Amino acid sequence: MRISQAFAILLILATQASAGPAVASESNRARALAAECAESKTLCEEYLLGAWDAVLIHGEMTHQPLFCAMKGPTGDELLAAFNQWVVRNPDKLELSRAVGALLALKHAYPCSGLPNKG
Repeated sequence: MRISQAFAILLILATQASAGPAVASESNRARALAAECAESKTLCEEYLLGAWDAVLIHGEMTHQPLFCAMKGPTGDELLAAFNQWVVRNPDKLELSRAVGALLALKHAYPCSGLPNKG
């Protein structure tokens, strides 16, 4: 299931990159993802793990990682990172859920200070 989620998120990223900024529908906003995360920890963790996997695949293919970690985080750690981002960035909750998740992970797992594998 995580692989299919990863490919779905890659497809979303590719579409958003080529189409330019788009207004997310209400149910596709980071605000909606935050609400879903409050209701279902398991579904939220699966979404974030899928986002993590998708961007790792993209980073390996392009040699341009968006975020880095010495070891893969757990679902709980990803959920905590997203929740912290939500609290710190209420002005960004209108972004799409995919962009919100990726910004949260990028902030929580920056590549600065880690050895470059590229």
